[in-house]
Amino acid sequence: MQRKTTTKASAEKSNGLVYSLEKLRHKMYLLRFPDNYLLTMTFLRVSEFCESSKWAGHNITLAQFMAWYSKNHSTSVYPDEGAVRLFTYPTDWSGYNIKSEYLDKLYPDDRSASPIKDWNEHDDLIDGIARTIRFLEMGDDFYLLGCQTGEDGNYVLQHEMAHGFFYLDEGYAEAQTDVIRSLDPEFRDDLFNILRDMTYSEDVLVDEAHAYLSTGPADEMAELTEMEEWIEAEDQCKHIFDTRMTQPD
Repeated sequence: MQRKTTTKASAEKSNGLVYSLEKLRHKMYLLRFPDNYLLTMTFLRVSEFCESSKWAGHNITLAQFMAWYSKNHSTSVYPDEGAVRLFTYPTDWSGYNIKSEYLDKLYPDDRSASPIKDWNEHDDLIDGIARTIRFLEMGDDFYLLGCQTGEDGNYVLQHEMAHGFFYLDEGYAEAQTDVIRSLDPEFRDDLFNILRDMTYSEDVLVDEAHAYLSTGPADEMAELTEMEEWIEAEDQCKHIFDTRMTQPD
């Protein structure tokens, strides 16, 4: 595995929110938080804006999103009492990956030009992070990952790094896309439908499929993992990913 670079700001604070930022690879940065709530609430807005099957490209308030998510995707806490639901997003998701172009749209250099209507402390933080990385990269594109502190080297971080390679390395993306395109059409449709049910938009289905095949499946994919098509594709995707992990930038 490629050794991390040393650019790091550890245990920084923004409006009381503790986080760390480090550069993992060329143009690839990792933002971490000590608990999953801070992580998810910081990335929620921009993540849903860039890859949600419902909200991609739409700017909505957090109150609107929380009401929709609680009704459509949170599990009933008291099933015997009917539709009693809570906002479980912070416990449903554990990793994030964001292209800089989406940060630019929600968090432009001129904050007054931002389309966000309900700006909060989490927006303050990720806006500051985006400005910092833009300065370090001299305005070039970059990729921002997010996970909880202590997750280094495990499935969550590797999954998000797979997305980073897919965006930043054209050769890697082409190789992984070829694997997904070569899948049996019926199997690929089943996999894509699972991803759609997980609220991923059409634009990211190939990328998400390759990331789950490369670093490990979601629980929703359990039945597919027993099929020969999954096993063969998983071997190919993991080989491409593992090879890329050992290569310098």
